[in-house]
Amino acid sequence: MRKLLTVLAATLALSLAGCGYNTFQTTDEQVMAGWSEVVNPYQRRAVLIPNLVSTVKGEAKFEQDTLTKVIEARSKATSAQDCNVTVRSFPSNLTAMVMGYKEKPSFAVENEKEVFRPPSVGLETVPAKPASAASGAAR
Repeated sequence: MRKLLTVLAATLALSLAGCGYNTFQTTDEQVMAGWSEVVNPYQRRAVLIPNLVSTVKGEAKFEQDTLTKVIEARSKATSAQDCNVTVRSFPSNLTAMVMGYKEKPSFAVENEKEVFRPPSVGLETVPAKPASAASGAAR
């Protein structure tokens, strides 16, 4: 009886060796490695998107500040006309002549057509490094 159980146990062990257990383990490891490759881009995106959002917010703040300064500068430039109206209006023009005040010239741009052309912005290419930076990086 003992020999029969030993033979039966040996036969069972040999039959399990060829049942694909190791194949299941290898395949399971490959699946887990594949899922980790899927998760990596999501983790990277989770890190990079907040940085991108804060960069865009900073640029938006810069643009808002720039627009505010431009509007203020235009306002100051147009207020120089109110000055010209005073110099030319009676009776304040008499005081202006006595005190030596003259009309202020209006703001003018030499190449007005160029000012109104929007700048071209290309994000497809990376600008070349200056020669001094390129030679310093090669060292």
